[in-house]
Amino acid sequence: MEKKENQFKILAILLVIAIISIIGLVIVPKYLQKTPEETVEIIDFSSADWIEKIMEDQVGLFEKDFFLNSAFSYNPRSNRMLVTYATQKSVSEVRDHYLALPGAEQTGRNDETSLNITVQIEGQDLRIYNYYSPITRVIELELTLDSVQATQTIDQLGEAIPTSELNGISEIQDFMIGEVFGGYVRYRYDELDEYTYPFTPIFSRAYLYPGSEEDFDTALAALNKTYIDFKYDQTQNTYYYKINNQIISINLFVTDLNEQVVSLSIQIGEN
Repeated sequence: MEKKENQFKILAILLVIAIISIIGLVIVPKYLQKTPEETVEIIDFSSADWIEKIMEDQVGLFEKDFFLNSAFSYNPRSNRMLVTYATQKSVSEVRDHYLALPGAEQTGRNDETSLNITVQIEGQDLRIYNYYSPITRVIELELTLDSVQATQTIDQLGEAIPTSELNGISEIQDFMIGEVFGGYVRYRYDELDEYTYPFTPIFSRAYLYPGSEEDFDTALAALNKTYIDFKYDQTQNTYYYKINNQIISINLFVTDLNEQVVSLSIQIGEN
């Protein structure tokens, strides 16, 4: 009799444990489940791994040999995640692969040397095209993130951009007087250029510029007078400065909506 009572006690204890487990593993998570906005994945901006992982997971990179460059940029009206990679596969093989994606369509020029495809991936617009190279096939994927992913990424990028370094240079303050217009982070761009640090991300923040072009030139002249170690790239209308261990670039441009914008980029090298 005593043996049966002990068995009942053990069964009762096991039953209680099972009920608690069900509550903890099934019922509680159901009612405490986080929304997409709350489940923010922390981004490490020190390398392009986060961009390339998103592209690999959401799209898949057909027969990638190696990455060439990657970037994420945004402004008030759009965002763009971009990955460029090399492959030895033919344009036709690459086209056939990406056209197999549900809803994929050819647009623009498509022939034995040119590739242009558009498709929606989980509600996000994707464009796939190619560049000519005598050495390898160059494929570029351009993904527009949905509003949730874009907001999470933009918010974290805003925290990652080293604006404190820019704030520490008094002559640059005159370029940062307007509202924030957008920004970007780029990886592996112009690695062989003397005015970049190889394998170091390039961060940028853009500001609406309320002054005139003459005001911009005056502020630029003051900066050039203080920091004489600079380079001017006429093709991009961009000035590059080496200030301490930083490479800073400045350019002024006008958008399609006639907005005047100053873009400031910065790379921080090792001390």
